[in-house]
Amino acid sequence: MTLDARTTPPALRIPILACLVLLAGYNGWCWKNALGEGEPSLARWFATWQMFTLRDPGHSVVRAEVEVAGAWTPIDLEALFPTRWESGPRYARTSFWKSTARMRVLAAATCGRHPDHPTRARFSVDRWKKTLGSSGSRRRGLTSEELLDWSCARDVSLPQGRPL
Repeated sequence: MTLDARTTPPALRIPILACLVLLAGYNGWCWKNALGEGEPSLARWFATWQMFTLRDPGHSVVRAEVEVAGAWTPIDLEALFPTRWESGPRYARTSFWKSTARMRVLAAATCGRHPDHPTRARFSVDRWKKTLGSSGSRRRGLTSEELLDWSCARDVSLPQGRPL
């Protein structure tokens, strides 16, 4: 038997085949558990990457207002923080706006980027249940929640102690 330089050596064929079978099984297990309903189980935790596969039961829109010269005015966050992704702004994700640390950084960045140099910024979120086949046309069960009231005089530090 002659050995072609492009073929796998015979001693490695069985281990490589076993690795491929394990990888295929793991991918199937992830696919099955990533779409599970109810509370996240340990299997679902290992099988999902939150950025791509964690299902969110509702839509959310984060709204912001800034106080300039004693008057509150709404601002367009998407104009202030343009996105380069088709999936929309990251601050609208539930995992983002539920994090106090992330919202503080967003508030400080809003104060720094706004052209009128506001004294305060406040954020709220509008949430509604997802319905099959619609992304925002029907807002069933709309609820609003105040997220953060931020003084622009406060400092915030990024991870590893870096200033914003």
